[in-house]
Amino acid sequence: MKLTKKIRDYYKTADLTLPSNPGWRTWKVKTEKGFFHIKHRINSIDKLRKMLVAFAPIKVYHSCAFWLNPTRMHGKYKKNYIYADTLFLGMELYFDFDVVHYEKKSTYKTVLKEASQLYNLMKFKSNYKFKKITWSGTHGFSMVFDDNTDITEQDPLKRIKLFKKTREKLKKELDLLEFETLDTNLITDIFRIYKCENTYDFSSGYKIKQINPLDLTKKTISQILQSIPNIYNTPVSQFLAMIRTNVQASEEAVCKSRKGFKEGAGVTSPFKFYNFIDNSTGWKDRFIPFIVLPSDNIEKQLIKLNRLQHQYSLGPLFILRYSNSIGAISLKALSRRRIEKILRNAGSLNYSVFKKYKYVWIRFSNIFEEHNKNIENAPYYIDILEGKMNGQASRPHIFFLKQIYGIDYFYPHQVGIDNHSIKTVKIKCHQNL
Repeated sequence: MKLTKKIRDYYKTADLTLPSNPGWRTWKVKTEKGFFHIKHRINSIDKLRKMLVAFAPIKVYHSCAFWLNPTRMHGKYKKNYIYADTLFLGMELYFDFDVVHYEKKSTYKTVLKEASQLYNLMKFKSNYKFKKITWSGTHGFSMVFDDNTDITEQDPLKRIKLFKKTREKLKKELDLLEFETLDTNLITDIFRIYKCENTYDFSSGYKIKQINPLDLTKKTISQILQSIPNIYNTPVSQFLAMIRTNVQASEEAVCKSRKGFKEGAGVTSPFKFYNFIDNSTGWKDRFIPFIVLPSDNIEKQLIKLNRLQHQYSLGPLFILRYSNSIGAISLKALSRRRIEKILRNAGSLNYSVFKKYKYVWIRFSNIFEEHNKNIENAPYYIDILEGKMNGQASRPHIFFLKQIYGIDYFYPHQVGIDNHSIKTVKIKCHQNL
């Protein structure tokens, strides 16, 4: 509630900027309650301000593509009449350079180098005219070009196919350069959205602001961020340290997964036993987030969890303390794809495990070797980060928290099977949690 008021107060008097042809774009906002598609045209500063004050968004997006009737767009591949009804007019060329790109370990130095390399390469592409580079708010930069490709096809469906064909050709050319921090798949997506300039990303606190292309080679990332306003006044060094922690944690999770599941352990290694419950609700494709972070600085990790809690509307987070880590359980039932995104952005130590095996486990018992020798104590419940629950909660995990930790939490909208089984695992290699 405090964040919502702060956002509204800011946008009531903020100096706002509209993109080119705003009335032909679709608009979306990310609030504490989730994503919302704006169902009316935003074609003036007054309408933009009214929308921002009404929704109090954490992030503000608009489309790369232009549509004659954008309010009819749904952001998905629907039936053919959707294209004909909305009439695709054209699209900007959008690139996203991200220091946290899937499981690759990159640095901001690499981001700056590759963004500068692409900027210089696109100078020789006559169909594309450079428009702007903006700080994306968290992990990198967005680069936008006007696309002047001349396509005179009258049929809207055929026009989209021809447009995509030109983008596929460009994508193949860029794939040969093997960029580490650039996802070339985005340039062919006609439903792609990106953050609106001169709004704030309230998850990181940074303003979405243009930077000079020459700064990519002349300045370090710290110098660039010094020139970008941060509404929370977060020191640049602290922000960069948090990002480095996320990247390192993701890389360590990948290494541990490979060691534990691909190489295995020696035939003489002792067996280990423990009890766990997985994060599946047992209903359709729904899971709960279980975020695992290092315990070297618990206060810092709790601040990070609080940010993630508001960013993804996770509801209350129940914190467990393990020997070398902390685990945060959210009872909110979400899709597998959504869980994967949350774990990746959190730098969770179990991200690669979930990506590979499609579930993660929540250990709640001691770890024993053969002959019942205790080698690691069970985790214990330390705290709850309060938060408002929206959507559906997992019935089996509500029951699990009550039975194991005595946490009596009630939420009326529940999904999942009643008797989700608790399992015992027998392993030969050490695995976290």
